Amino acid sequence: MPGQKRESEDGGRLLYKRIGIIAGVFMELKIRKQEAHYLEIELVGEDIAFAESIKEILIENKDVEFASATLEHPQVASPLIVLRTKSKNALELLADAVDQLKESADEFKAALKTAKKK
Repeated sequence: MPGQKRESEDGGRLLYKRIGIIAGVFMELKIRKQEAHYLEIELVGEDIAFAESIKEILIENKDVEFASATLEHPQVASPLIVLRTKSKNALELLADAVDQLKESADEFKAALKTAKKK
């Protein structure tokens, strides 16, 4: 259910916590496939924008072999992030990308407040 924290046996708890910090609520995530260096994760009920932002951060990482954000159909599907890494754990790299996105959002928010005062 969107908006609730869920815990998974495979370490998804850390990722839920990090995404919740950005979004202000906890997203429902479905891990479709997980291996040490491969991950497919669905962002249930979300639009493609968040997934695309994460993908852009991931592809800048030298340990990422492949990263994509797809949406089969905008009216009936949820975004899917697919990640393949060279050597690092895929779930940890995804969680790190979420942290980087949060930092960027915080910097933007601070710049906006500064610009608003002028």
